[in-house]
Amino acid sequence: MVITEAYSGRKTDPQEVIPMGSAVKINPNLIPSMEKQLLCATFLEAVIRFYENPDNMRAFERWRAEKGGTADESERS
Repeated sequence: MVITEAYSGRKTDPQEVIPMGSAVKINPNLIPSMEKQLLCATFLEAVIRFYENPDNMRAFERWRAEKGGTADESERS
């Protein structure tokens, strides 16, 4: 079973190639709880590593300033 079939409920041919950039609809209700937790934990680790890099944090702060916000949302009232 391929991922698109497992999580979208859509029957697929294992040889089918889904074009880059095309939308694949995922039904979150079909994803087992443990897999959701693993996915979220992996994503969180990547985000933390990304923002540990001072260059990435500065770029984020510049982006937030351009959008009219602050880098620290807790500063807003």
